[in-house]
Amino acid sequence: MTNVLDTLDDTEQATATKPNVEAENQSISTVKQTTIILSDGDEKKKSQATLLIEIGQQGKLFHCSSGDAYTEIILSDVKATLKIRSREYKEYLSHKLYKLTDKGANSNAISDSIATLEAEAKFNGREVTIAVRSHFYDDSIFIDMGTKDRSIIEVRSTGWKSVNKAPIKFIRKNGMTALPAPTDGNIELLKKYINVSEDEFPLIYGWIFCALAGVKPYPILILQGEQGTGKSTT
Repeated sequence: MTNVLDTLDDTEQATATKPNVEAENQSISTVKQTTIILSDGDEKKKSQATLLIEIGQQGKLFHCSSGDAYTEIILSDVKATLKIRSREYKEYLSHKLYKLTDKGANSNAISDSIATLEAEAKFNGREVTIAVRSHFYDDSIFIDMGTKDRSIIEVRSTGWKSVNKAPIKFIRKNGMTALPAPTDGNIELLKKYINVSEDEFPLIYGWIFCALAGVKPYPILILQGEQGTGKSTT
């Protein structure tokens, strides 16, 4: 006769060891093998395109809501998010291949590998939110400080703090520079630089916060006044 407790134990054990297929499908596509072998099993040398694909698969591959493909790699010992079609990422792949083979990558190999990595990011990688400089998420504003260590701060109604990672991925555009390190201050200090009435300052504060949030549509700030009222210097 079957023991009911034994049956329950077996069921619980089977449930505990059953893989979570849904979670695996939603995870960012990554490569398990980190060592790249220059030849296959029959000692034939791998093509440059194959090697470049294997190099690219060592990063995390994903896409945004518009379908653009991205990767997360290590640059200067910190994680960086790059668009797979970007010049910076192509240079990264070329540099890695040169270090591996002492040979430069030809244009066809770069083109073929980029197309393959894009497809993998779009169809096997998960969808993530991509932002530039700042983004509003779950009652917080996350800001990329633009520093070499790619530090991020989280701003909430209760204050701000530095965080190691954010629920979105930041990319950087050419010309972006580092922001000054934040300090505890008082937004009321803006009043000596902006020539508007006391009743209108909440509009100024709201415009600043909306600009930081990085969420469209953006409000437009229009300052009106007679000549000499400080419109140009505000």
